[in-house]
Amino acid sequence: MRVVKNDDELKNYLSILATADDDGNPFSSGPLLIDQFLTETIEIDVDLISDGKDVFIAGILEHLEPAGVHSGDSTAVLPPFSITESMIKEIEDKSTTLAKALGVKGLLNIQFAIKDDTLFILEANPRASRTMPFVSKVTGNQIIKAGTLLMLGHSLDSIKKTTNYLNSSTNKVAIKKAIFPWSRFPAEDTMLGPEMKATGEVLGIGRSFGVALNKAYAAAGVEINENEKGIFVSLSDQEKPNFIKIVKTYSDLGFKIYSTYGTGEYLKNNDINSTIVGRADETFPTSLTILQDKLISLVINTPTFANEYTDGWKIRRLSHETGVAVVSSVREAEAFLKAFLETTKSFEDMEAIQNVS
Repeated sequence: MRVVKNDDELKNYLSILATADDDGNPFSSGPLLIDQFLTETIEIDVDLISDGKDVFIAGILEHLEPAGVHSGDSTAVLPPFSITESMIKEIEDKSTTLAKALGVKGLLNIQFAIKDDTLFILEANPRASRTMPFVSKVTGNQIIKAGTLLMLGHSLDSIKKTTNYLNSSTNKVAIKKAIFPWSRFPAEDTMLGPEMKATGEVLGIGRSFGVALNKAYAAAGVEINENEKGIFVSLSDQEKPNFIKIVKTYSDLGFKIYSTYGTGEYLKNNDINSTIVGRADETFPTSLTILQDKLISLVINTPTFANEYTDGWKIRRLSHETGVAVVSSVREAEAFLKAFLETTKSFEDMEAIQNVS
């Protein structure tokens, strides 16, 4: 499965399919499913329980990664960190309406997408979701136990009156970050897409978004403050205009900017100075040696083709092996900066995991 944005990327993918599929067999006949999805959207997960009449919304989670990344691979934030109160109210209203219309008695997960302030429903799954244990742990509300009672015929009102399953709350920010088995698959590109690749997840929790994300990164093997204060930027032509503002912010905050030739020229034309490094197989310094020498805290890379032995593939693989974060969207780059700037607060905001719920 592949996300393609233009004719060249489609032709490239079809040529790969013509050579071999995941099992080593040439793709010689259909069906070939082509689907369109909303781009530049914010994805939302809602976990709730219902008795068919009343609804209890356990959690609303906002995804950090861009559309096109599988929800199981995404970084999910509870509560939402960037959407308006009016949008949250609309999400709650439509979730409640949908649960009642479906006659759900038990658990329900709904996925939404927000584009240009318009809310779209992607799917509704009348079952437990992978985020429900996360939501239950963070909020202290035992939605699995309550949902089971609802399936057995109990009402939501009676559960609230006779149990303490649904009477907790928290003012903390919690972030679920996926864990990937890249070390076991050395030929696999670490670029994320519509196929789920995660095999686990970690939890970061704190008094603010930056602190929680800093902890989530650390739990996932990325020590944000361990390397030099530098970022490496390698952007596709299509994405270059979108990243000027955030790269300028990093530069103004004292980060040293490293870039590839094309990206460096574009940054220079927009009054951002950077150190241009060579390709992976060129003379020192290169995009790989600056990672090996711990000069980089973050890689901003907007790849075109995945699973090919390009410079981008080598950079993403080495970043994983050296514990350096890689982002491919402005939202992720902005979020990483918040986590970086709150590194000190992360060490001050510690408590036992047993106290979370």
